[in-house]
Amino acid sequence: MPLAPAMSLLVTSPLMSPAGYTLAVKNLGPYWANAELAAAVLMGLFAGMVTHWFETRGLRLETLFRKELPQGNFHDPDYPEEILRCHCNEMLSKRVEARGGHPVLVYLAKAWEGGVKVGKYVLLGLLISVVAQRYVPNEWIDRLLVSGSPLSVLGLTVAVVPLHITQITATAILFGFSDLAVSRAAGMAFLVGGPVTALPVMGVFVTLFRPRLLALYLGICLVGTLLVAWSFQALGWVGL
Repeated sequence: MPLAPAMSLLVTSPLMSPAGYTLAVKNLGPYWANAELAAAVLMGLFAGMVTHWFETRGLRLETLFRKELPQGNFHDPDYPEEILRCHCNEMLSKRVEARGGHPVLVYLAKAWEGGVKVGKYVLLGLLISVVAQRYVPNEWIDRLLVSGSPLSVLGLTVAVVPLHITQITATAILFGFSDLAVSRAAGMAFLVGGPVTALPVMGVFVTLFRPRLLALYLGICLVGTLLVAWSFQALGWVGL
């Protein structure tokens, strides 16, 4: 696969999922959920175009790996590269299916897995928002989330880079601050900037690729997040 579509996939996939969209509609309302969906599409397009521009100037994926990846199936439990090895065979639904379980039992197992996965991130997001409101000074929160100034949005975008915030967690955190008049730019910066720079993604880049690809990814994520956030704020100024 060429690098440009791969980069688009890496940027877009953490930003939107059916479960994430559903929770965004429930917690933040259809307007914010659709705005987040549009932001995910725009971020993917931006990532692809920027990466393609670099590819036309000599950037090649095969020169960016730290080492040659071993051949084989990622789903094989004996695949030698641990960070790429898929552990889906350890999932409850897979174990039930492997034992010849009834389709209803397999469905219930998958429902349980999905509920646990979504639920833990929702609870984490609510916990973070409660702790922040309890221990972080109100003026700090207002400066970051309410003011909507370019500097505060930039600071928020950079601040969420080292945090492990998924799309679901980000939605839950903003829901916890629903009593505040969170600015459009700050809200979008948090919804986009947090998930797209989640630690698992960064770990893959650090382990498998040379630093310049990580720098390209972070640059795309930071610049793209700021462009999306400020554009969303500007749409509010014209009544959209």
